Amino acid sequence: MVCGLAVLGAVAAFGEKWVDAQASAGGDGTKGAPFQTIQEAIDAASANETIWVRPGDYTTGETRDAMPDSLTLARVLITKPLRIESTGGAAVTHIVGASDTSESDATAKQNGLGENSVRCVMAEAAAVGSILKGFTIRDGRSRYANSQDVFASHGGGIASHAENALTVVDCVISNNAATRGGACYRVNLVRSLLTHNKATNNGGSATRV
Repeated sequence: MVCGLAVLGAVAAFGEKWVDAQASAGGDGTKGAPFQTIQEAIDAASANETIWVRPGDYTTGETRDAMPDSLTLARVLITKPLRIESTGGAAVTHIVGASDTSESDATAKQNGLGENSVRCVMAEAAAVGSILKGFTIRDGRSRYANSQDVFASHGGGIASHAENALTVVDCVISNNAATRGGACYRVNLVRSLLTHNKATNNGGSATRV
């Protein structure tokens, strides 16, 4: 499934950071001493920089969003306009979320939609203009909010607080779950495949805007 149109040059390159899941701890984000997690690079980067991500499964690190209607965890929380691009493509570069089965609600428990479930990627409103290119986004989960129309319940794989804050290019978004929009919420999709995602309530298993 391919959706949306976007200007891929929305974020100009003003510098760069490097990430490698196999790197030694304590790197400074340079090409020769990359960070271990994408979040480290985001936190260290200035607005409009490019973050280059080497192949690997990115399964560690999580940040809780501070927005009152969210309070959810994300493996990658984009807080400023950035270009985040893999060097090897979606087949070999995975951002992996996590389930939480501690909720008492049967639907939430069955689908891993708990207070400590982890989305793969989340973009704050201040990240408008960001680009995410060349990743597999998998196994992410939103929280469970049943019929409440709150941000926490939307987009198990990727969710954005603002329209057009994030453009997703050449990505595979798979095996994610949410109350609404199992794959993603409020993102622009370009040449991206959505497969085997699930929504427990209305909004569809693919995307919701």
